[in-house]
Amino acid sequence: MGLDPGINGAFVLLDSATRQIITKDILPRLNNDLDVREIVKTFKTLSVTLCFTEQLFLAHSFPGALQFGTNYGRLLACLEVLNIAYYPVSPLTWQKHSGFIRGENTKKQSVLKAKEAFPNELWCTNKGKVAYDGLTDAALISLYGLDFASKNDDLKNLI
Repeated sequence: MGLDPGINGAFVLLDSATRQIITKDILPRLNNDLDVREIVKTFKTLSVTLCFTEQLFLAHSFPGALQFGTNYGRLLACLEVLNIAYYPVSPLTWQKHSGFIRGENTKKQSVLKAKEAFPNELWCTNKGKVAYDGLTDAALISLYGLDFASKNDDLKNLI
């Protein structure tokens, strides 16, 4: 599973054999905060054994970094409670793996790369026509995670 804990947070679960999306969704919110109870309930229903989650990038603004850090802590607690192994990955690492061009808009690149990898998927939420970059980031993090885990003896048995 790929997890984007940002303000537009989302998760994407891939089938490790077919590399196709099993499920994807925006992280549930209660008011302006992540709804931890709903996240635990949702993750409990999924057959997840390994999660790759984006870690804080120093270029975040202070308010963005604060929100990201709060979300990140809540999500790690959810994963711990559910006994789901997790592996943090830097944005630069999964973006390089996905073929991003440094210096160009990462949100636009995320949408383009996710559309290339999953051409039949819809990336818009039910609220609009603009692709939701939290979903596309989570999908690309998932792909990175599958490739990384398949080359790591300690993680192979978890995918």
